[in-house]
Amino acid sequence: MSIPAVPLEKSDALLALRSHLLIDTKFTDSLLELNLLSFFVQKEDTAIGWVNFIESRYRIDIPDCEVDYFFFSDLNHMIRVINKYAYETL
Repeated sequence: MSIPAVPLEKSDALLALRSHLLIDTKFTDSLLELNLLSFFVQKEDTAIGWVNFIESRYRIDIPDCEVDYFFFSDLNHMIRVINKYAYETL
């Protein structure tokens, strides 16, 4: 799988979350967008699965110093981190 040609957008991130993780319908796009922590704390393997998907899909390693903040952040910060590490050297 190759890295997408363009940086990740919010709509693509929401679609990826819903496509690759089992998300209860009570988690609306708005809730996911505002704070992913409430979703990820419910099942630890969900958070790990999401990081594994992102690192594999974008061929990046999210540094340990970023991972915790990654999950305490909103979707916009996640997208910035993904794009920073996926596209900074292209």
